[in-house]
Order: sequence, then C-alpha cells, then structure tokens
Amino acid sequence: MDKKTDALCGDILEEKIGRNPAGTKPAVLVSGLGWEISPDAWQCLIGNRSDPSRLQLIHDCDPTRYLSVPKTIKYLSKQDRLAVNASGKALEEAGHDLKKVKDSCGLFMTVGYIPFKREEAEKICRYSQENHQFSMLKFSTEAYDSINPLLAFACLPNMPAYHLSANFNIQGEYFLTYPGAVQFYQVLSEAVERLQNGDLKRAIVGGVSDQCNFLVENHFQKFHATDEIPAADAAAFMILEQMTPALAATRQARIKLLSLDTQYTKGNLRPEQTPAKFHLGPAELPMLLNAFAHNQKGLFSHCCRSETHTFKSTWEVL
Repeated sequence: MDKKTDALCGDILEEKIGRNPAGTKPAVLVSGLGWEISPDAWQCLIGNRSDPSRLQLIHDCDPTRYLSVPKTIKYLSKQDRLAVNASGKALEEAGHDLKKVKDSCGLFMTVGYIPFKREEAEKICRYSQENHQFSMLKFSTEAYDSINPLLAFACLPNMPAYHLSANFNIQGEYFLTYPGAVQFYQVLSEAVERLQNGDLKRAIVGGVSDQCNFLVENHFQKFHATDEIPAADAAAFMILEQMTPALAATRQARIKLLSLDTQYTKGNLRPEQTPAKFHLGPAELPMLLNAFAHNQKGLFSHCCRSETHTFKSTWEVL
C-alpha cells in the first residue's frame, strides 16, 4: 500500500475512533470465535511449540457442511474455503441458527493479497508471448482460453465476502477492505459504529489470507526482503453483538471490547507493535485474540502500525 493510501486509511480511522485519546469504550461483546490455521501454527500460537521455522504453515479445509449448495465448492478458492469454515464456526459458537442470520447481521472483513496458482500463471505467461514479447492479443485470446475460466473468480478480493453472504444468507450491510492487519482496524471500527448506532444486532468481523502461495510469497520477498518472519494461511472471524443485559448474562458473552484507538505517529517515533511469530495477514487480531482466550482470562491488548498511524485495541476475556 502506498503512503497516500496509507495516510487516507489512517485519517478515516482517526475520524471514527480517534476522538478520545484514551480510546472509546464500545458496548460490544464477542459472542463467538472461529478460525482456520494449520495445526502446527495453532500449537505455536497457544504456546505449545516455540520454533516457527520448522512449522507446516500451509493449510486448507473442507467447508462443505456450511455450503447451502454443496456443488458450489468448485467455485471456491482456498481463501474462500478458509473464510466460510472460520465464519461458520464463529456463528455456531455464538449459538446462531445459520439459516436465520439474514438482515440482522452485517459482514465486515479484510481479504489478504490475491493468490494465484504457479502452474496457471506460467501457462498464461507462455501463451501470452509472441516473438519473446508480451502480446495483448494473445493474452486476451489464447492465454485466457488456456486456463479454467472459473479461476477468474479466485482473483476477486470480494469473493470470500460473497460466499459468506450467500451461504449464511446474510442480507445486512457489508464492508470490505484489503489487504492487511492495518486495514482490518478500519473494518473493526465500521462494525463497532454500526452496532453502537443500533443499525445491526450483530456483525461477522474477520480476515482471511492465502499466504503460502508463490505470488504472495513473491510480494513479501519484493517488499519485505529483510523480514524473516514466515507467513501462514489463516482465517479468523468473530461475532460482535450489542451488549444487552440478556447477552451479558449468557455463556456466549466471552469477550468484551474495552477500547479502540488510533493515533498519528509523529516523525521517527515508532511505537512497538504486537510481536508475531509469523505473518497472519488480516486475520492477525482475531487469531491472536482467539489464541489468548484459549487458555487464559484477563486483558488482551493488540497494536499494529502503518507508516503514519498506530492502531490499538484492548479486550477483556471474561
């Protein structure tokens, strides 16, 4: 993301959740959490393994049980499968009937960098050449026709959101950003604002990224060459709800959002951010919160930063 876009994202967040320097205190609870990540990565996140360099971070899943029409699985990319499974688990944990979510629920999510299969990319490249040079004519005819046309769906960052809304019958509003943990804070602030205003009763909020992919790995090597932290395939979603006395008294009231804040980072001042054992992309905050809540209670704080802003949130695991 370029600096201009980075600053714009920060300004939007600052306008929404940065009015109070101490952070806002939204009346919002987390009633359900769902995630998809490799077993190795999960054991590392909850503290059972310490060396992330030897972990199997590639992960996929089968979301068939959450699909309203099982045959549509052929349209789902790995990113779509991870998102559907993780959000389905979150809705189930929150105690919601998956067939009755509808317009009372909104969808707010961040999608990671767009992946693509190496063999298909190489085939497109090969068929797009004429006299060892790129040819738009060949690309738009021979190259495009050489691959499965369904792959076009996998190249759209809004497809995970579509599959969630279609399979869980979500007819409320939605908000989508791309591609990382910083942009996830904008998604989170939008969801909290809608809940506080009474526009929604609940919101599915999360992130997904297929990062063990040659195209995404190439991006990291190009723009984060000095970063030795490995990247994992990950999806993590949480169900946010209005904090009512009835909900607060149930077992579903697992986690409370205490504060949400963004601040402008002046000059060379670069505050510390939450350390990560591996890149989780836009799933970072809900995944780390889930890992914290797995075996302990108390306060969980998360912080990430961009070139111009620092984003923070504090949660209480009940």
